[in-house]
Amino acid sequence: VQYTAPKEKQELMNRYRDDFYSLTEEELSEAQKIEDECMAEGVMVYGLDGHLICEIPASRERMIYGMLESLDGRLLLIVHETTLDPNSIWSATTLYEVSDDGQLINGVELKTDSLHTYDMLILPNGNLLGVGGNDVTVIDKEGKSLGDEPADCDVGGAFLFNGKCYIWGSEYDENFVITGYILREVDQDTGKVKPE
Repeated sequence: VQYTAPKEKQELMNRYRDDFYSLTEEELSEAQKIEDECMAEGVMVYGLDGHLICEIPASRERMIYGMLESLDGRLLLIVHETTLDPNSIWSATTLYEVSDDGQLINGVELKTDSLHTYDMLILPNGNLLGVGGNDVTVIDKEGKSLGDEPADCDVGGAFLFNGKCYIWGSEYDENFVITGYILREVDQDTGKVKPE
């Protein structure tokens, strides 16, 4: 199957891709509308037998940052929502539970300036841990940031083992050559990385 867009739409989409800043507000709105019609993004949840349980759409105004499992096995999504209306600009990052029919319920806004999404997990105490770059962030059950702590490495991920939380990562020299790897325990209440 081959699809060819009408010439005027294709020219607009070429400009949208190659020379974004030359577009007028109306052209930008039209290009985004065309793009949204031609593309889908989101999360699809399947049962173990392969049947589709639900579909959760994402969009330019609703980006899914992460997916994780609660301590009691429920599916959770971290969703960043924003408005593209220049007269009413707002954004929020929220942790949602996904209901059995795919609805986002029981949202808790994550009140932090820094949310690292390379790896996230729910800690045994119910807090949320996010890691990425050189930072570790801990957020409590109400969405309040308990700490945004620097790590002495490029954090690659986090995991739980025997009730404790650990991060792993790489150390670099001034030329960004890997000089070693680290494994450190993280305080689950503050996000502070414990020394070796």
